[in-house]
Amino acid sequence: MEKIVLEVSEQTARQWRNKPTMVRKRLAEQMNLILQSALDKEQDDLWPFLESIRTKAEKKGFNDEILAAILDEA
Repeated sequence: MEKIVLEVSEQTARQWRNKPTMVRKRLAEQMNLILQSALDKEQDDLWPFLESIRTKAEKKGFNDEILAAILDEA
């Protein structure tokens, strides 16, 4: 894999640094998939892309409650 640099808020950077290495690795892999999908669709704005994913997930039964449970496990 190749490294790229993304600018984030100070708070986000601090939270990232405080996560265990395995969590950061897993999140980086997931972000790679999200970015690749967005770039493949040639969308200039990430939010409409993420919104379309959210809509599809909701249709399949995924919701904020399930997301919260997943995030609490991390």
